[in-house]
Amino acid sequence: MSQHTPHMVVAMGSADSLVSAFRSTVRATPDKRALRSSDGRIDLTWREYQCLADDLAAGLTSLDIGPGSTVAILMGNRPEWQLVDTATLITGATPFSLYANAAGTQNAELVRRARARVVIGEPDLLAALQLEPYEHPVTFIEVGPTDLTKPLTAPSGNGAPTTLFSLRQLGARTPFEPPAICADSIATLIYTSGTTGPPKGVELTHRSLLFIARFIDSIVPLAQGRTISYLPHAHIVDRVVGHYTALVCGSSVTTISDARALFDVLPDIRPTLFTSVPRIWQRLHAQMLREIDNDTPAARTAIYEALNDARTVIELREAGQPVPATLAAKVDEADAACFLPMRKRVGLDAAEWIITGSAPLPRATHLFFAALGMPLHDLWGLSETSGIATFSAPGDHRLGTVGRALPGTEVILADDGEVLIRGPHLAVGYRDDPAATAASFDAEGWFHSGDLGEWDADQLRIVGRKKELIISAGGENMSPTRIEDVVASASPLVSSVVVIGDQRPFNIALIVPDFDRITSELGIKGTPTDLLVNDELRSAFDRIVDDANAQLSRHERIRRHALLPQPWTVDSGELTPTLKIRRTDVERKYADVIDSLYADNEVDSYLNTQTHRRA
Repeated sequence: MSQHTPHMVVAMGSADSLVSAFRSTVRATPDKRALRSSDGRIDLTWREYQCLADDLAAGLTSLDIGPGSTVAILMGNRPEWQLVDTATLITGATPFSLYANAAGTQNAELVRRARARVVIGEPDLLAALQLEPYEHPVTFIEVGPTDLTKPLTAPSGNGAPTTLFSLRQLGARTPFEPPAICADSIATLIYTSGTTGPPKGVELTHRSLLFIARFIDSIVPLAQGRTISYLPHAHIVDRVVGHYTALVCGSSVTTISDARALFDVLPDIRPTLFTSVPRIWQRLHAQMLREIDNDTPAARTAIYEALNDARTVIELREAGQPVPATLAAKVDEADAACFLPMRKRVGLDAAEWIITGSAPLPRATHLFFAALGMPLHDLWGLSETSGIATFSAPGDHRLGTVGRALPGTEVILADDGEVLIRGPHLAVGYRDDPAATAASFDAEGWFHSGDLGEWDADQLRIVGRKKELIISAGGENMSPTRIEDVVASASPLVSSVVVIGDQRPFNIALIVPDFDRITSELGIKGTPTDLLVNDELRSAFDRIVDDANAQLSRHERIRRHALLPQPWTVDSGELTPTLKIRRTDVERKYADVIDSLYADNEVDSYLNTQTHRRA
């Protein structure tokens, strides 16, 4: 990259903000790798990272971005995201990310609600934003394929920058003195869907995120560590693991633009800390089983025998029973000869802490990876807890639980079983929503999670959810009410709809048609049972679901649906006296239908065919 005179940096004492921690990391390891893309397009040292971030920060300051301002970022996983986020932090402003796969109208609403002054994103995503003018003038800056690290040139024209490179050019010639940033300044917004009403903007401070980053570093020292960024930036997990921990602890970050290529590039990265969501672990589980089945008969038999032995050891230890020395020795031999090569093939042989979270993981998948010598440690938390509230550390993991409270925090159960958290990593509340803040954060400092739990000795088990919220197996949070409203609004032929997807790999819908309208509008006659097998009717509802999906984000979309012949009523038990849907009763009554819609899911179907094997 080109060199120029760096901006003056105000020396900060102890690291009391993400920015001062970043400065400390640069001073300690200026020439170590800091940030790169998996395709090799960008590869920066900490010194180069700081130089670029300071240029961009100076450019943003020239646009009147500073303390009190908000900057929206709309791009996929690429080093430019970390650079823009850090640059915004340096100005004292608050950066926040939008989902790259969200509908443009949804993102536009969040930009308005966050009062963003600048939106920086990829051109096609900005074009889909559909942002109408509002009370704050908005500057749009495009992040195209141009390499941000190319040599600076004399800028053309005197207008406002329209590209990230021109923003850097502007910043490189703009005098800039970074403001002091206090620990309680808002470092980011995380917009999360509720069960009703608009999304809530969770406000997290520098203090909260420093606490989480330092906690992670206390479990797995990251000064020479490696992490990756491949999950959505708008989710707290990627911001913590793929960004904040690096700023604070000095780990290098590799961005992966296409999550589908994750396990192709992991062997090159060999992360020392890795986290993923249940959907990814289940896919990898199924993939590895297929690879074993495609091996020679002798090798296949040996691997399954070794896996079963290792699982027996795990289950004996779970039960507090002694492990025969001969069995333990046999498993150790298999680990060196068989399991270590398998861990190397997927690129997780160097990972000291492998994490799963966002939704429960099936026990069979947990046992498979634990047997391979790469146990998946459950963490539980929400955006309001900076991503983590309880954790399972290496060597201290009880399957079926989400571990114990973070050091320096408190986790208790209310009388109704709701999990309450209090600690230095909590959000300060929801942006511009005092009523929602008061409902979730009480006067004694407890955050009311909405999740129900129970204690297994000193470790927490999550057993349900008070609030209506879908959290998919991929960790995406969705409001079922919003999705159902979109489906119902797509056509008057829809009488009732329930969307299901909690802890599942995708969403499905149970739809009750309005049979009277079907007869009058489509001219199709017959009993409901007869109508449901009519090709014209089924095609009509396929189009209705397609139309609804066009208005939904990718993770919200309905992959499969079933049409039901009977209307939901108070007498039949699906509706309350006030005509609200009893979701639990609907799911219980139609459990067989739901199971059939998920029956050919890739992971579940493969694992279900392996019933003759313990592994």
